[in-house]
This record gives sequence, C-alpha cells and structure tokens, in this order.
Amino acid sequence: MNSIIRRMMGIVLAGTILFLSVGNGILLKTEADETSSVLAEYIEVKELASVMTPDSVFYIDAAVNPKEATVKHLVYESSDESVVTVNSEGKMKAVSYGTATIRISTCDGSNITEEYTVRVMDSRAYGIIQDNGDFVFFRSNNEYDDKQVATVIDITGKEYTGTVYTDIESTMYKDYYKTPWYDNCSKVKKAYVAEGSEIYPISLRQWFWNMPNLKDCSVKGINSENVRNMFAMFADSGIEEIDLTGLNTCNVRDMSHMFIHCYKLRNVIINSLDTSNVTTTTMMFDSASSLKSVDLSGMDFSNCMDMSQMFSNCYSLQKINMNIKTDKLEKIEMMFAYCQELKELDLSSMNFDNLKQAPRCFAYCTSLTRVDLSTFNTAECVFSQPFIGCDSLNEVVLGPKMTKMEYYSGELLPQGTWTNGKLTKSEKELALEYPKHAREWAGSWKKTSNGKTVLAVRIAGDNRFGTSQLISKFYLENSDYDKFDAVVLANGDNFADALAGSCLSARKDAPIIITREGKEKEVNDYIKTVLKPQGTIYILGGTAAVPETCLTGLNDQGYDLVRLAGDNRYLTNMAILNYVGNQYDPVFIATGNNFADSLSASATGLPIMLVTGSTLRPEQKEYLNNHLNKAFIILGGENAVSRSIENELENIGEVSRISGRNRAETSINIAKRWFPYSNRVIIAYTHDFPDGLCGGPLAYKLNEVPLILTRDADAEMTAQYIKEKGYSMGYVLGGTGRLSDALIRKIFNMKASDKIVDYK
Repeated sequence: MNSIIRRMMGIVLAGTILFLSVGNGILLKTEADETSSVLAEYIEVKELASVMTPDSVFYIDAAVNPKEATVKHLVYESSDESVVTVNSEGKMKAVSYGTATIRISTCDGSNITEEYTVRVMDSRAYGIIQDNGDFVFFRSNNEYDDKQVATVIDITGKEYTGTVYTDIESTMYKDYYKTPWYDNCSKVKKAYVAEGSEIYPISLRQWFWNMPNLKDCSVKGINSENVRNMFAMFADSGIEEIDLTGLNTCNVRDMSHMFIHCYKLRNVIINSLDTSNVTTTTMMFDSASSLKSVDLSGMDFSNCMDMSQMFSNCYSLQKINMNIKTDKLEKIEMMFAYCQELKELDLSSMNFDNLKQAPRCFAYCTSLTRVDLSTFNTAECVFSQPFIGCDSLNEVVLGPKMTKMEYYSGELLPQGTWTNGKLTKSEKELALEYPKHAREWAGSWKKTSNGKTVLAVRIAGDNRFGTSQLISKFYLENSDYDKFDAVVLANGDNFADALAGSCLSARKDAPIIITREGKEKEVNDYIKTVLKPQGTIYILGGTAAVPETCLTGLNDQGYDLVRLAGDNRYLTNMAILNYVGNQYDPVFIATGNNFADSLSASATGLPIMLVTGSTLRPEQKEYLNNHLNKAFIILGGENAVSRSIENELENIGEVSRISGRNRAETSINIAKRWFPYSNRVIIAYTHDFPDGLCGGPLAYKLNEVPLILTRDADAEMTAQYIKEKGYSMGYVLGGTGRLSDALIRKIFNMKASDKIVDYK
C-alpha cells in the first residue's frame, strides 16, 4: 500500500490521509493540522481571454493568494463545453460560436470561485490612436499586428488610420504598470467605442491614465462584466466631465485612484454603478481639485473595507451625498482631508461598526461647520486628530457608540466645550497630558485651561542600537497590529544602505533596525519579539555590510530572509530601488558620499538614488528612463550633486533642486515643501546618522511628519521655524549627549520646568 501511495502522491504530508472516490479512480488528499493550514483568500487571474476565435487556444494564468496558502491547486470548469473547453491546467479551446462561463475555484475548503464570461466569435477587438487625437476601440474580422501604423477596417466597413493596439480583451497587460498604449497617451483627446462595435475587456486598470489632453470620453460600447480592476482608470487625465451610466461594475473589486489627479474634473455621474463587490476606494477622487459636488446616494459599498483619502485634496468640493451602505468599512484615514470648501457633512447613514482607522479624516476642512457622526463606533478605532485645522467647526453630532478618543493639546479639535454630544466654540482649548502609550484612549472629553503646550518626547536608548529598537517599538505602538510582517536590517556604522532602504521601509510598512558584529544577539533577540512567525527580514547590503554572523538566531526561525545587495553602495541602492519597483513617485537624487542632505528626505518614503562623480551609471540611467514619473529632485548644491549629472537628468525628465546654507536649513526646506500642514515634528542630530536613519521611516509612518536636523549652532534657525509652524508635539531621537534638554527646550520654547517625557 505504501508504494502505491508513493507512486500516486509523490509525497504524503503529515496529517490524515483521506480516500475519496472520484469517477473511476481514487483521489488521495492529506488533511494537514489546522494549525499549519493556510486557506486561500482570493484568486488572482492575471491572464484570461474574454473573446476567442473558433479553434483558438488560450492558457489561463491564475494563482491562489496569499502565496503562503497550503493548497495552491485550482479547479477549472466550463459551463458549456460545446462552446469552450478547459482542462485541469487552465488551457481553454474555442469549439464553436456562442457564450460559456469559465469557473475557477479553490479546492482547500475556502469555497472561493471566480467566474468569467467567454465568447467565441469571428471578430477581434483593437484600439487605434489616430493623428487627430481620437482613440477608437473597434471590432474587426481582420487580423492586425500590435503597435503597427496601419489603415484598418472595422466590422461595419469604416476605416481608421493610426497606431494599432491588440491587447484589449485577452490579458491584464504584460507590463503591470503600463497600458499597451502608454507611450501615446499624450496624443489622446477623445476616446470612444466605434459605432456597431462592442468590446469585452478583462481589466480597465489605468486605461485612460496619464492622458492630459483627454477631454471627451464615452464608456458606451464597453461591456465590463468581466472587469475586476478599475485602479487609476482615469488618473492624471484631462477629462472635465464623465458619465459612467451603463457601465457594468458588478464584479469590480478595486476602484482606488480612479480619478486621482483629475485636476479639471468638474462633474462625474457614478451613482448608477454596482459597487457591491468593491473592497477599496482609496484615493478615488484624491486631488480632483475642480470637483464641486459628488452624489453617491443609494450606492452599495457593503464589501468596501478601505475609503482612506477618497476625497482628500478636493479643494473645491462643496457637497457630498454620502447616503451609502457600508457594512465592513475599516479605514477612512484622511477621507475628507483638505476639502476646504465643504461646509456640512452628514455620515449618519453609514455603518461604522467595524471601523478601525480614522486618523485626520476631516483634517483641514477649514470651512466645515457641522458634521453628523451619530453612527460612528469608536470601540476599536484609532481616531487621532480627526478635526485638526477645522477652524470653523461649531457642531459635531455624536451617538452612543462614540465613547473613546485621543487628542493632544487641543489639536484634535478647535477650542470648545462638549454639551449633549455637541461641540460648542469657546475660548478654551481641549488638552490632555501625553499618555504612556501613544495609542491609549483619552476617555471622555474635558475642558482645561487656556493656552497651548508643546509636548516633547525623547526616544533614546543606551546606544544607537538601543535607540533603533526603541524607535521601532514606538513605530509598532502607532500601528494597528501587534507584530510586524517585515523588518529592514541594515549596518549601523554606515548610512548608505539604510538611507536607500527608506522607500522599501515605506512600501513594506517595516521599521529599519540597525546591527553590526558583536551586537547580533541583542538585536536579533529584539527582532524575534516584534516580528511575526514566517515574517520577512530585508537585509540591506552584502556580507561585508551585514555578515552572515549577524543573522545568527534568525536564519533558523522560519523567517523569509531577503538580501538586497550589489558590489558597492550604488549598486545596492539600485538593487533596492528595482526591488521596490515604485513607478509613480518622484525620485530624489542625492550624493552617496554624505548623509546630510538626504536624511530628512527619507521621511517622505520616496525613492532616493545615490550618485557620485560627474555622470550617472548605466544602471541608474536605465532605471530613470523606465521610471513612469519623470520628476527628479536633486538634494543639495552642486558640490553634492554635480551640474553635469543635473544635465543628464534634464534629458530624461523634469528636474528641480532643493538645498540650504547648511544641513539644518536643507532639512527645514524639505519640511516646507513636503510637510506644510503637519502639527508634529521629529528632531534628530545634524552631524550623525543612525538615529535619523531609523527616524525617517517613523516619520513616514506617523503620516506627514517632517524629520528636522539640528544642533546647538542651529538652534535659533530651528526654533524660529518651529514657532512659525506651531507644532504641538515633538519627538526627539537620541540622548542628551547630542541633543541636550536645554537645546530641546530652546527650540520648542519650553519653560525650564516643562518636562521632556522619556519614552521607554
């Protein structure tokens, strides 16, 4: 019997063996212990043809997620094998004209199924961008090559001349970050489906993205029944109005970034869309700064979990109808932030029973006078600073589920008193002493004395390694999880690798922890207390930077160890940037010979490329040429990054330079440009890097918090800027040897009796 099992299974896992009768044979299945099994959460379909021609073959590319799922096998079925057949490997074959449903299912008990409609017909779908700026989608019985310039004929006999695109109905694009027509986006002025044609896309991800001259767009003729993804569908386009009535969105899960940076968008009609399966609308209208009203009335967002920054930076928005269904909503971070024309907001029809994160959700809504939060549930919610900058707010309607909040020095709400669940303006400020843990709830609201106190908190260990661990501990306490999914490990005696790793830290929500030989036991014992089992450790640099001995006690714990390294600091930098793969953000260009100019920039979470000498390396040129956002910011003067490198950058994209008379002023100038609205600040020493390197990711984590460098010689400059900004809280990284209590009291204008809290 054992030999039969070996021949049929290859290997038998620990657990129970089940014998199941299947047709004429026996299927052996091992039932692993429940503690070791990881069920599938969703099926990711990367490639699938929605339309096939007779006798054609297409291979479905689908996978179980997460990647740690115990059973990765998928089952494929066709509803009508006389139209389309599909085998156990996902190979589809078109048999005859008609329509069939292809069903893809998990087989691990998770009961997850995806269904796609597949049609067999003679015609194929194409797109063509003409010289007049028309982007036309059409069907044709002829076959055309991709990206050729040609005259084509659609199924009605109409001719078009331009650049042809074939990847319309069969894949999610070979390049995940670019549509096939990306290089011609700037030519497009009008987009539509040809009369008499209908197209059946699998994805609408980024379809009209980065079309700044697009003025007229019609969705008529787009059959989107198979579409799951509308991420950034119109992002960065020039559309002024759009009507999505008639678009089939019953299977769409992702509507995030859909209209982000549509600066000219004035009118959008979307409330007829079926959003019942949408799980995220993050940044859906972010920076649609001309939009004045949005009507979402009656829309079903019952499966949506994240609406963070959905309307942030909609500066002209005056009216939003939020009469929507939300049963699973967990995150609304900065959802309405900077809606500066919005005067009233009624959220009473929304269900907030599952709300977990709502920080700064109404921040800097400067005209807001009234908010109805009567259904808000704060039982498990991080609700810090929701009304910061709401200077006109007079009334907040609360319900019985609104029981807990945190606030600091009046910064959560403008001055006022609470009566019968309403905020009434007064000459008093709300305040509370700094709690032991940053996420502790403050309890009920209470009125305190006039004035505003800046709270200073020092995060310092016995040495740079202890400080690094305390910073990561503070990072964790400001998170909505108990342990990290990942940490970033870097050499504590050299700045370059950790500095380059700041964007990796931002993307992976992982702190940077420093190490070196002789400190591995202390550091690694700490990592094991804060990292989840099977978590990931990103190791920056080769074995000269982080030797294998520094991994002792980590490499046998089941962690996923990922080393990102090159032959030198510049190639390690490129290995990190290529691994992160961030294509959308600007890129900082900084010298690799000194940390000073770029340390404060690490708080932005943006990619930092380290350069040296008078020319870019070939690897750097390739990265920048392929980077979708051609905006490059040089840090420091020409002694740091040469004029010749600046000239090379100008041949690739748009270049700006930010600097100062010294490193302290440079850090202030970075804060002015990237963190204009923060009410908190992180302070680090100008002339050493370890504390600041670990503090950059913390600043990014705390959301729009600048990292400012200072020392005794720069105290006046730093104090003046902090006074101008009116910061209400400061975090000081490192001990009193470099940043004394006297210096901190001076820059924060504190009295000698004011306590600087030691975080432990």
